[in-house]
Amino acid sequence: WLAKIEGNSRNLVDLVSNFLDLSKLEAGHIELVKEEIDLKELIRASIENYLILAQEKKISLLERLEAGLPQVKVDPRRLDQVLSNLISNAIKFTGEGGRVEVGAGVEKGVGVRVYVRDSGVGIPKEEIGNLFEKYRQATSGKISKQKGTGLGLVICKVIVDAHGGKIWVESGEGKGSTFTFTLPYQ
Repeated sequence: WLAKIEGNSRNLVDLVSNFLDLSKLEAGHIELVKEEIDLKELIRASIENYLILAQEKKISLLERLEAGLPQVKVDPRRLDQVLSNLISNAIKFTGEGGRVEVGAGVEKGVGVRVYVRDSGVGIPKEEIGNLFEKYRQATSGKISKQKGTGLGLVICKVIVDAHGGKIWVESGEGKGSTFTFTLPYQ
């Protein structure tokens, strides 16, 4: 019972945090605290946070980081929030024995490109355009055992936009999804 209470309490705190974050982000009352970071280290730390969950679902959680990734000036807490949302979603919508890959590389003329690719259920083509809108979920999110608020991707978009980057998804029903975002060097 205590474990159930703890799990539900954690979910409630996450839910309230998402609502507060989104309202702050939309109101422009959030300041990015940018610092030079090693992107590889941040990505590896984010992956490490999800290794146990991936192992429980028998999902391979892999990293594909290009050599020579430059330092980037970002808000590490906010960027970790983006990575956590994307990795969590990828694991949530990938079935047992599937695969999630997190990668990063240099995007010429732009900065860096980061992606989270899964072998999950995918997203119907007609639903992709609405994914980054508040309270919208793809059909796969509505039928998943783990329900969400439809705020995670909106928060990701607002944070990436605030950094001067772009975020998008490529997916097909039954073909998995790849969420990609870019960040300028600044």
